Amino acid sequence: MTQNFLAEHYTLPRQVEPLINRFLWVSGTAAAQIPAGTRVNDRYQVVAPQIWFDLDPDRPPQLPEVIPESLQPYLWLFEHHRHLPTLYGLEPLEKGETAILLERVPLDREGHLWPSLVSALKSASAALQIHWLEQILLLWEPLTAQGVAASLLRLMNIRVCAGELRLIELLDDNEDPLDIHVSVETMPVSLHRLGQVLHSLEPLLHREVAAAIAPALQALQAEEADLGQSQAILHQAWQYYSQRQALTVQGIALTDPGWRGGENEDSCYPLAADLAQAAQPDWIAVCDGLGGHAGGEIASQTAIAGLKLQLQQLLNHRQSNDSPAASLDDQLRASLCVVNDLIASRNEQGAEVLARMGTTLVLALKTPGPQPELTLTHIGDSRAYWLTPRSTERLTLDHDVATQTVCQGHLAYRAALRLPQGAALSQAMGVMASSGLHIPIQGFRVLEPGILLLCSDGLSDYGLVETFGHVDVGAVLSGELSLSAWSQRWIERARQLTGHDNISVAAFYCQLTERDTSPIEPPPIVRESAALPDREPEPVAVSTQPTQLPETIADSAPEPAASFSFSWQIWIGAIALATLLGAGIGLIVPAPSQSGPNLGVPAQPSDR
Repeated sequence: MTQNFLAEHYTLPRQVEPLINRFLWVSGTAAAQIPAGTRVNDRYQVVAPQIWFDLDPDRPPQLPEVIPESLQPYLWLFEHHRHLPTLYGLEPLEKGETAILLERVPLDREGHLWPSLVSALKSASAALQIHWLEQILLLWEPLTAQGVAASLLRLMNIRVCAGELRLIELLDDNEDPLDIHVSVETMPVSLHRLGQVLHSLEPLLHREVAAAIAPALQALQAEEADLGQSQAILHQAWQYYSQRQALTVQGIALTDPGWRGGENEDSCYPLAADLAQAAQPDWIAVCDGLGGHAGGEIASQTAIAGLKLQLQQLLNHRQSNDSPAASLDDQLRASLCVVNDLIASRNEQGAEVLARMGTTLVLALKTPGPQPELTLTHIGDSRAYWLTPRSTERLTLDHDVATQTVCQGHLAYRAALRLPQGAALSQAMGVMASSGLHIPIQGFRVLEPGILLLCSDGLSDYGLVETFGHVDVGAVLSGELSLSAWSQRWIERARQLTGHDNISVAAFYCQLTERDTSPIEPPPIVRESAALPDREPEPVAVSTQPTQLPETIADSAPEPAASFSFSWQIWIGAIALATLLGAGIGLIVPAPSQSGPNLGVPAQPSDR
């Protein structure tokens, strides 16, 4: 099926996403000179240098029809939204200057910057230190392709909060991002320069971490820098040190037709009946059926039923004595393709009542192995969020026209959301051949206790999760509130505040416990120089003097400036098809309501 087909049939009415964190970072030399307390154009309040508060977030920000070339990287890099800011608007200032407003920046709800990488490294665990450095290396290539890799060279531009690393703004490679006395001509933005910056952080690392990653930094500073080798060394170090904490998950899923009543086209896993068979599920999922009750309900239920068969086979295969021939990502994609084709085959049967049915999917799997990791995948606009008492992080981007328009560099996100077909899906399961599906798979490292929330758009619409995501999470983590009661509160909250669509919630309550590391053996060594040494190695020799950190660095704002055999999958797919067609699929019973929950809704109207 084509995108036009999806836009025609699977467009849902949706309010433009509200601006949840109304504190914005403002880039540009002119903006940095505006003192706190100033009102800008009767809309923005300056609360600190380069930090503005939007007094009227319901009004669209000013954006040109054509985004200037210098700001295009914010669009092309939109898929890296977990780590990079998003262009919000352009605000004219006096003397013809323009302020660049950015959202999704590392600012908390009070408008304070997250801790700098330099500050946070001093007290972080070994696994967390390695994780942040590895994220920097993973961002290097996409930022280099857009000419903004310099963003990773100014250390005060890098902010961290638990497992997330986020940049304040994107810096052009043609400008020197370091406040040191070097010649820009002789020190261009390069892997060698990145290696020197990371080398300057070694005094802040645990001695064992500094010794483990020294070969990686040496590889970056070599005459022919090898990014891949450095990434492999850091990844190996992460696998080794992350085993010190064991991840346990508790899963649950609830679904409800919403206040409009009628049939429920959503399906999810694990419901109460599933938990009766497996109290500790290894995966959770939410599917939102498309195409009306006649088809949407069948499509979502078929997807869940197919996943039960496919994922059980996948997990059994991964846990067998034989080493898996393919990566987990490849196997998971292959499983989803089988489920997609299972639904598509129903569409091809020619029955008019089932024509054009499809479903969205968001799925989380506890990654097999000793590392505290989850594997996430999604198709459509059902979403995944990571929730802690202090933060709400959206982990997925919708497969819709708005997101596609931004990633292609045509419009900023706020403008794309207001397109007539902005909410139209660009892909869904069952409406196209598997060869036409783009199935993103990402790993998520659990570095602190929290809750992974999967939901259909009946819950995520209108910014509901972004607004109330932190509510009651602390009560679950402390044991005062059960995961079941917490999930039911989400159902009731959505029914009260929106309720226009079916509502589904699936959640993993993630806990970390210290484990005895004495029996843990180091993973296979990438190469001899990448071994995890028992003692600190000799100092690394470099061709030029490495960047030196000042004696004290305050946490202030930066200065402006597959080879996998498919035979078993086809066989399982055939069994699944026979099972589903022969036995039929039972209807999902809505979750029971709970009287008088604490919905986390403010007693007084908000200042919006």
